[in-house]
Amino acid sequence: MVTPARIMQSEHRWQEITVPLANGSSAPVVAELSADGIFGVHQSVTVPGRWTVTHIPTLFAITRTARTREVAWSFVSVLRTFPWDWSKSDLRYFAAQRIMLGPEQWEWIESIKD
Repeated sequence: MVTPARIMQSEHRWQEITVPLANGSSAPVVAELSADGIFGVHQSVTVPGRWTVTHIPTLFAITRTARTREVAWSFVSVLRTFPWDWSKSDLRYFAAQRIMLGPEQWEWIESIKD
């Protein structure tokens, strides 16, 4: 019998991506991409021992605090509950959407920030 976790994992693919760093440089990482290519999960470049959730269309690191790959994917599951168009590649869109978050969503976002 295939469990939902097994199905989710099998829908991901691994790919090298280049992520921007705060100092203006960039670094290649091997990320596990969601089936739709919207999110990537990879080991953090800047926080040893942690996992990063990256929004692929913007290459914005949503969080670098996940202790495991599985926790990072659980963050993605919560993010997908937000009524946002994740295919957008303009960070201004997400900044505007964030302003409209409810208190529980805002609190959750604050809890996963670096």
